[in-house]
Amino acid sequence: MVSISALSYGASLLTFISFHGGNILSKSFRALIGLSFASVGILCASPVSPQTTFAGSISLTSSQYDDYFVYDANGGTLTGTKGVGITNPFTGQTHFIPSGTFPISESVPEFISNGVATAVGLYSSTGVSVALNESLYNTALGTETWSQVFAGTSEASIVTALEAGDEATLLSFLNKYSADFISFSSNNAAPISGGILHFSNAAAGGSLTFTNIDAVGGGPVSASPEPSSEWLLGAGLSLAGLATRKLRKQ
Repeated sequence: MVSISALSYGASLLTFISFHGGNILSKSFRALIGLSFASVGILCASPVSPQTTFAGSISLTSSQYDDYFVYDANGGTLTGTKGVGITNPFTGQTHFIPSGTFPISESVPEFISNGVATAVGLYSSTGVSVALNESLYNTALGTETWSQVFAGTSEASIVTALEAGDEATLLSFLNKYSADFISFSSNNAAPISGGILHFSNAAAGGSLTFTNIDAVGGGPVSASPEPSSEWLLGAGLSLAGLATRKLRKQ
């Protein structure tokens, strides 16, 4: 940040020039001085905090609970899970989403450029609901079992992980079958969609659509370096020199 003393110096310089120069300085030169110091504020603007917001909609054919949004991003350097939904006031089920179509908005306090994501939850005490990429959704719909799609991982183990909120197991599940889930890039120009299947028999469960994945704070806010007090001092002396030469010519 620019020090207060440097800014005070700039203000004092303008006062000095105005007092000793009277009306000798031209309007254009005064404007030059004002723009010079105004540019300091532009260069010193606070950086934008990193954040990525996934906005869109989810459609469910039946209510779900213990729902989690799971993602792996930026080449595996950023992973996470977030419980979504509400607590059902009648059953006490947590992360509950009723059947229907609802807007969604999930924010992550990091800049995400690309990755893979899914929404996974329970539609029954033994049945897992999973959001898959559209290609696999269309292939598996009504024809493939859990063991065919997710060979090597039991559906019961994911049921247990969802009930316990076991984030490590959910992330491991996402990474192991990452090609099956929804790939995305942030600041997308077109919606990114996937289909939701109810296992064990891959019944139609709905859809998940990311209309916008807005990522901010991922790069430098200015190509110019932050001005130091020494830079400001040099600029001030240059302005003072210009003022002195103009006074001598009058």
